Amino acid sequence: MRGGALRSKIVIYERTDVRNSDYGSTEETFAEYLTTRAEVRFMSGNEVLQNETIANVSTATFIIRYRAGIDEKMEVEYNSDRYNIKVIEENTRKTMLKLTCQKIVN
Repeated sequence: MRGGALRSKIVIYERTDVRNSDYGSTEETFAEYLTTRAEVRFMSGNEVLQNETIANVSTATFIIRYRAGIDEKMEVEYNSDRYNIKVIEENTRKTMLKLTCQKIVN
């Protein structure tokens, strides 16, 4: 992997459960896990029917240096847009991760 290709700044968020102080219930929130550089590739776009409305779905791939602890429950933020991580691929030498993500825009 060439370091010069990692031009874009991304933020990876992890899900956390926060206890509501008023009622004692838990709420799911996202906390910043990692800020790093990535190579961004936009793969495809599609329209799907979701909740009786048409939504645009786009797929992007973020290539980053290898980092342990990243999983499919996390989200990626790029240019103020959020992406759900769908697939994580690592190379055999564990030098890079390829995050295939999906953005849904209504």
